Amino acid sequence: MKTIKYCVILVLTVIFYSCNHLGKSASADFSNVTQITYDTISSQKIKPDQIIANSHFVKLETDPKCLIGNVDKILFVDSSIVIVDESIGKSIYVFDMNGNFKNKVSRIGNASNEYLKLVDVFVGPESEIYIIDNAKRKLMAFESDGRFISSKDNPISNFEMNYINNNRFAIYSSFNLTANGNRKIEKTSYAIVDKNLEPIYTFGEEPHEKHPSFIMTRWRNIFRFGDKVYCTLNFGNDIYELGADSVTAKYRLAITPGQLYEPIEEDFESSTTMSEAKRGIPYFYGDFIECEDFSCFLYIMPPFNQRWIFYNHKTGSVMSLLKQTSDPILDFFHEPRARYGENTLVEAVSATNICMAKEYYEKKGIHSEKLDELFEGMSVDSNPVLFFYDIDLGDL
Repeated sequence: MKTIKYCVILVLTVIFYSCNHLGKSASADFSNVTQITYDTISSQKIKPDQIIANSHFVKLETDPKCLIGNVDKILFVDSSIVIVDESIGKSIYVFDMNGNFKNKVSRIGNASNEYLKLVDVFVGPESEIYIIDNAKRKLMAFESDGRFISSKDNPISNFEMNYINNNRFAIYSSFNLTANGNRKIEKTSYAIVDKNLEPIYTFGEEPHEKHPSFIMTRWRNIFRFGDKVYCTLNFGNDIYELGADSVTAKYRLAITPGQLYEPIEEDFESSTTMSEAKRGIPYFYGDFIECEDFSCFLYIMPPFNQRWIFYNHKTGSVMSLLKQTSDPILDFFHEPRARYGENTLVEAVSATNICMAKEYYEKKGIHSEKLDELFEGMSVDSNPVLFFYDIDLGDL
């Protein structure tokens, strides 16, 4: 089970723009929002065997040049896999689709094509790899083979970023600062900027960011799937599509019996009071993946149990995923991290978990050709394994 992550947001440096310079404030259009209600009693409960049409895994090459500490982000570009390890290795690794190591993209250093603080990585409209470095206040672009393209000043201290089109980028700034570095009372999470990083509009006042000691937030906030860019607000239950000039509410989540945790107009003085307010109440964690035929959302069900909820675009059905499966390879389907192609979910599994599974299956006398291939050469020091699961909900 994944440990629930809370980011401790630190003020990195003084933002050069005050809130008045961050463009006009936008409101979301809710006219076509899709209501998704998960009924804990009557909604379908599905097993991985029912929805996974095909699966395969990619063992990432283990070499001193590409030792991965943690998979913080999985990206795909030019028939390559990009693994972002910002928390431990502080590196960006590129592998081919068979898991063979190709190259790294930049590295820690003071040169113009190096970074000091790796904050976020995303793929641009021309398949370039962008790196956000808040320590240098730079946005750098590279080819997937590691060749340096360009660098530009990034005056807004941001923690997530992605492109909307060739001329617009969405940024998640986590908080705004005044020109003298003081924290603003009313929080705006997102800004849409042009290619020169000049703000076009802002979106998303956060009701829970009204006290300097409030440090609780969710792990991810900007998502790009296909040609769409989405965002969520902290502990809210709506998912928004960020456009070049406007915001549209895409999904509104609910749960029955009872409701998901709902933000209220209350000044929480600390993360502790926030935790007390939502104690025992299910809430949407903020992680979701939009695919061609379905969407899936991560719920936290008391006491801190994860549950992935699937929404079938064709039938409008809502269903929760169970863990039971008769296929050992599907046992690793717990926590999808990325989308590949139209309807494939990708999961990163650590070598430690693979080796624990190996011991378990050997004790149970469970063997198969796929398991033998998976376990061959694996040790606790190996790089993670990526599992690709082709999802087909059909008429469920």
